[in-house]
Amino acid sequence: MQGMSGVDPRQLVKGWINFNGTGTIAIRSSYNVSSIVDNNTGDYTVNWDRDFANADYAAVVSVNYEGHVWIVSMAAGNIRIGFTNGLGAWTDESLFCVIAIK
Repeated sequence: MQGMSGVDPRQLVKGWINFNGTGTIAIRSSYNVSSIVDNNTGDYTVNWDRDFANADYAAVVSVNYEGHVWIVSMAAGNIRIGFTNGLGAWTDESLFCVIAIK
């Protein structure tokens, strides 16, 4: 199944976001994202503008600080992510990036 450009549309990025997770959280840039929610310190939900068919997509999450980034849960309409610093404490961070491929 290939599109006009010869690229299989099943292999394209279906959503992504670059956001600030400190203070008043803010989306810097995004595609197919309707909003983000600050659930708690280091704990965020990214809401997709157009839901995926199901939660069986691949996602990559990154931050600009040493620690552990977590995919807490995935649903067709959102992904919940978290971050703990090197000491294991939930921590807000200034640069989060999420990419979702379906």
